[in-house]
Amino acid sequence: MCHTPKKVNFNLPPAPRVAAPIAQPKVNFTLTPAPRVETPTPIAHRTRSHLPPASQPVHVPISSRTRSHAANAVTPAHASSRRYPSSFITNWANTAFTTHWASSVCDDTTGNFLEWRQLRTHPLLSATWNTSYSNELGRLCQGIGTGPHDGKRVKGTNTLFPIRHDKIPTERRKEITFSKVVCKVRPEKGDTANQTCITIGGNNIAYPGDVGTPTGSLELVKLLINSVLSQRNASFATMDLKDFYLCTPLDRPEYVRIKITDIPQEFITEYKLVELVRDGWIYFEMRLGMYGLPQAGILANNLLRDRLAKFDYYEAATTPGLWRHKWRPIMFALIVDDFAIQYVGDANLDHLRRALKQHYEVSEELDGTRFAGITLKWHYSATHSKRTCRTSMPGYINNGKGFVPVQQQPVESAAAYYPHMAPQGDMAATMAKEAAASASLGA
Repeated sequence: MCHTPKKVNFNLPPAPRVAAPIAQPKVNFTLTPAPRVETPTPIAHRTRSHLPPASQPVHVPISSRTRSHAANAVTPAHASSRRYPSSFITNWANTAFTTHWASSVCDDTTGNFLEWRQLRTHPLLSATWNTSYSNELGRLCQGIGTGPHDGKRVKGTNTLFPIRHDKIPTERRKEITFSKVVCKVRPEKGDTANQTCITIGGNNIAYPGDVGTPTGSLELVKLLINSVLSQRNASFATMDLKDFYLCTPLDRPEYVRIKITDIPQEFITEYKLVELVRDGWIYFEMRLGMYGLPQAGILANNLLRDRLAKFDYYEAATTPGLWRHKWRPIMFALIVDDFAIQYVGDANLDHLRRALKQHYEVSEELDGTRFAGITLKWHYSATHSKRTCRTSMPGYINNGKGFVPVQQQPVESAAAYYPHMAPQGDMAATMAKEAAASASLGA
């Protein structure tokens, strides 16, 4: 028996009312391109050429970097032609002479410092300085003039030899260097106070070896002074070697040239240089050391080491410039050719003196009052704890005497610096009040 299913009615709830959507304004989106990010340039490549034109530095002439337009008219030629008052130069030179300073040559009438080329044509000074230059050339060569030194006025050291240009090896002609003449006044030299020194410009010389020279320092000298005070019965003395560099043979010759117009006529005539001139130059072969030669210091130091080693002197391994003896109570600090010596007993000092005098001309100061620009005042007291040494440098800081060129007029007010800008109106009143306040405070 079949049953028919009953029809079931499902009543769904009504759908909720939804509000109509609100009309939104239409927006147009415009996409802008992202900013371009440039990869930073490495520091090693950041040159001025990579900078944009706007960021490149603008070079302003030095003459334009001033507050006043009048300064733009100053040129290097004008700056170099400035003159000091002759009274200032004369007072300074006199002070330098009394304190044993080496000074450039000063013309008392004009206050100018003169170089060699100006001195050789000076109407009053040319004869003196031509002779001085002849003496220096003769000393470097084979002597000059007639006198008591092996028949010469000045004995030669055989450092330089005039030669023809074609005698110079072809591979060495690019290394021909130049000379520089330095004229100075040294009153302590007495009759030879007018000193002319020829130095060598070493920029063209390509020396194949090491040119570094171990030398003592000011700290080493101070330690040596304290060592003298600390050691019982120790004393201090100084020695100096004359022509220390000039007596050193070179391991290879060097070459220098000098204009024949700069050489005094006396030297030209005696050495017959007219036959050796080439394009206005005279060429010299250098066989011994000279000041300014790059290798002169190390060669002189090595030669001194070899000579003193025969007397049992040696240089300290860890302290440059400090020398000792193997068993004698003596040691010294060496700065170029100056010896600061600590010793116990005169016999030990005499041992070093005899060792040096075999090869060098030695000058000494047994009281040890001056070394490396320092003045020493020793007090060797019988009581060891009261031994003292006072160090000073007279003239290093001048007290002003002789350095006053002209009498300075006192400045009344700030307006004196700018006479073209006289204070007016409120500025004048303000300055008057400030002057009155200063006067009341001073009272």
